[in-house]
Amino acid sequence: EHAPGDKRLVAYVVAPGEPRPTDTELRDFLRGKLPEHMVPALFVPLDALPLTFNGKLDRRALPEPEGLRLKSTSAFVAPQTEMEQSLSALWREVLQVESVSLNDSFFELGGNSLLIVQMHGRMSSTLGVDIPLTELFQYTTIGMLAKHLSQMVQGDVEADSSQSGEARAELRKQRKQARKTRSRNQETQDE
Repeated sequence: EHAPGDKRLVAYVVAPGEPRPTDTELRDFLRGKLPEHMVPALFVPLDALPLTFNGKLDRRALPEPEGLRLKSTSAFVAPQTEMEQSLSALWREVLQVESVSLNDSFFELGGNSLLIVQMHGRMSSTLGVDIPLTELFQYTTIGMLAKHLSQMVQGDVEADSSQSGEARAELRKQRKQARKTRSRNQETQDE
């Protein structure tokens, strides 16, 4: 159950013979052919594709993927650290899922490039984390992303400690101002 207008990448699959390939098998196959963000979130098995009178695909006759639940393909591992828990909460909100395991892929849970942009903005405004958007395509699980962010923060702390007291104070002031600006921008967007 997703909000109106919510878009997910869906694959309609016609696979002759038995047994039909599983979602995991299809996803693994497509990962070898496509970038992660282009691998469908949902797979809908069909006996045949609906065709128009002219023999072309009848897109309007394709069944809606309603009722299909996005689900993890791995065993559930609960987020432990504060960063992991914060990211999990954001992912649940953006992806509209009930739970997110530490090893769940953003894209397997229904994420797409539009949702990752939304996630990037929420991370910036809520967590005060500002990373290049491309890194969200690279670190696709909460575990990977939290580890990367922790290393970034650790790097900032080390960089801060190598600077003079005045330089550290100025850097903190700039970061605080950037967070305020992002917060104001988010409030303006929400209105």
